[in-house]
Amino acid sequence: MSNAQRLDEVRAFLQAWFSKSHPSNVWSATESILISDGHYCGRRFAFGPYTAIWFVEENQVKIFDPDGSVAVRQDCSELFGEEPTLEIRRAA
Repeated sequence: MSNAQRLDEVRAFLQAWFSKSHPSNVWSATESILISDGHYCGRRFAFGPYTAIWFVEENQVKIFDPDGSVAVRQDCSELFGEEPTLEIRRAA
């Protein structure tokens, strides 16, 4: 599974969770790439009153309540069906 496919799975998981938790609200999210010490480490999503972070190294998605507490911790191997690996592509 490519990194783009994994990202699509994370988005689908977040959208499904939000839609189930808030059926009357429309899904709308913003995304940010997370970089630590110059290395890609995941994505941050903001939707409704929640934020979520896909931690690539931890292989987890965490959804945070508005007060900052962890509302959901999802192991990505259950979403992806495999252990993720980073694909590094070099410009031609």
